[in-house]
Order: sequence, then C-alpha cells, then structure tokens
Amino acid sequence: MEKTKEGRVLTKERIIVVLVLVVILALIPDLLVARYWGRKVYQGPQGPPGPPISGPIQTTSLLYFTFSDGQNLVYTNSDGFGEYGITEILSPNEVSYINLFINGILQPQSNYQVENGKLTLLVDEAPSEGVPITLQFIIIN
Repeated sequence: MEKTKEGRVLTKERIIVVLVLVVILALIPDLLVARYWGRKVYQGPQGPPGPPISGPIQTTSLLYFTFSDGQNLVYTNSDGFGEYGITEILSPNEVSYINLFINGILQPQSNYQVENGKLTLLVDEAPSEGVPITLQFIIIN
C-alpha cells in the first residue's frame, strides 16, 4: 500500500472510486447537453402571422474607392477614384449603414469616422502605400 503526503493510505478501492468519479464528472456536460439541447423543449403556441412581404426590400449600395499613400489618415472626396465607384463620401445621416474595408478586410467602427466629404482613420499608422480603401454606403429605401 502507498501513502499520500498527508499519510492517507491509497487502496485499490479508493483509486477505483476516484476514477469512477472522474469519468462521471467528465460525462456530466454531455448528459446536460443531451437533456436540454438534444431533445425538443416545450414551445409555446404559435403567434399570429406577420404582415405579407410584398417583395424584396429595395436597397442601394454605393462604393467610394481610394488607395492609401502610406501617410494620410484623412481622405476626402478629391481622393476618390471615379473609375471604381463614386467619388463622394456621403454623410452618415444620408445612409442606413456604412462599412469600411481596408485591403478587403472589414474594419470595426471604432477604427474610423465618417463625415460628409471626409473619412478619418482612427488608427496609429496609415495603411501601407497602395492598399485599397473601400467605403461602402448602404441605403435602405
């Protein structure tokens, strides 16, 4: 028989009990998932139908494109490339949603500020030279 640091005797029975408890504790999360999420839970009665949808919701998506010069954090209408989209930075009051993509990656709203005619990047350094900057304006009509 072996003794622990506290002087307790480790018997085969105690080791087996501990192993069984470990297995049971390992299975509890699976049992809970099967109990609450694997089976259909009670749902209340279905509510009344909503109004009919007459068709797709009309939206407009406009894109402002420019390219980073590697230095500026502020871009204006005059920096836009008309060959790729519009050259106007719209006011947030005129649109439903605004998304900024730098090098094709969606940026969090905390990284930029949009005003009528002006985009300001709220980051420590400008994107590398030549990196595309796309400002998407979505208007839900």
